[in-house]
Amino acid sequence: MKTKMHLAFDLSWTHVDGRWRTPGSWTGRLYPDLDVFREVASIAERGRIDMIFFGDNAGVHNTWRGSADEAVRWGVGYPRLDVSPYIAVLAQQTKHIGFGLTYSSTYLPPYYVARLLNSLDHITNGRIAFNVVASTSRGWRRQLRVR
Repeated sequence: MKTKMHLAFDLSWTHVDGRWRTPGSWTGRLYPDLDVFREVASIAERGRIDMIFFGDNAGVHNTWRGSADEAVRWGVGYPRLDVSPYIAVLAQQTKHIGFGLTYSSTYLPPYYVARLLNSLDHITNGRIAFNVVASTSRGWRRQLRVR
């Protein structure tokens, strides 16, 4: 039996945020433009990529100018989008590529996540993967004003 390599493309926000401004990229479009995601999904499927992965984090990143407040002020990675509606749309445009998304077991009720993943499983015809994480982000606690 031949060994088969599976390839995934990480489309987490850190990989696309601001990239639309790169020369030769998606000029004239504002992130998060659904057409940008559609184009990426089409290219990935033509390139025989097996999955597009959307990593996530429940908190606000503090890497922009060293402060979560600055990230919020300038809208850098905040507010974060729930990618499940994007996946539902992209699944209708593609036939073979899978989709992976991340949800936090710390902040989302298990019933809600199970229900959402069940819906996405049907919409994608079984092309959904789930990355579960436990969140300990200080940015999230700061957002809730918990110290």
